[in-house]
Amino acid sequence: MLFSENNTEIVTKEFLVNSGNQETQFLAQRFSNRIFITISQCNGFGSLINITKDELDIFTLENSKMSISVDFLIGVEEDIYKIIARQIAAVVFLETNLPILLGIALKDRSSKCLKDILNNLDKINVWKKV
Repeated sequence: MLFSENNTEIVTKEFLVNSGNQETQFLAQRFSNRIFITISQCNGFGSLINITKDELDIFTLENSKMSISVDFLIGVEEDIYKIIARQIAAVVFLETNLPILLGIALKDRSSKCLKDILNNLDKINVWKKV
């Protein structure tokens, strides 16, 4: 069991999924100030993306859609990665407001791969409130 500096447990989950001919590695870690998610078919981080939930201001309606910022920190800025980042944020931000650092490297960018990624997010759920 790992602990951060402030003695908070660092929760980690990892698993592999075979989708077609590609093996996809999922890894998630929850720290006290951020959630780190890696989804890779290339044995590396690939592109690093910072995902944050924007603060609501007084002019935002309560029932309006949440506003999400997706900022590429390093790597290739691909549209499919933006779509995946927003879909992951929509799931994670229902449970927490912690920002997400997403490392993503995909060889297969098909719609089936996207579905597989989204369908398997629950297996790395480290963000769920306890």
